[in-house]
Amino acid sequence: MNGSILGRLLGLDQARVFACVCAGSLASSLALALGSDVLLDIYRQNQALGIGILAAIVVAVLAVFTGLKLREKRLRERSPR
Repeated sequence: MNGSILGRLLGLDQARVFACVCAGSLASSLALALGSDVLLDIYRQNQALGIGILAAIVVAVLAVFTGLKLREKRLRERSPR
């Protein structure tokens, strides 16, 4: 949704915006598929390492989520000037 709005704001025609959104969706899907395949391969070779990498990914995602929530809370608490 954001990509299509940004594309239209940049002056791209509808066909080009559609092509860019499809290319971005394909790239992100491939990245997720390849990433999960690599994680499964690592897990099959060394279970402890696979679980450790998965735990690190979960911790990183939780840290980003918590950081964004704290930032949003600070921005809401700021008084307008």
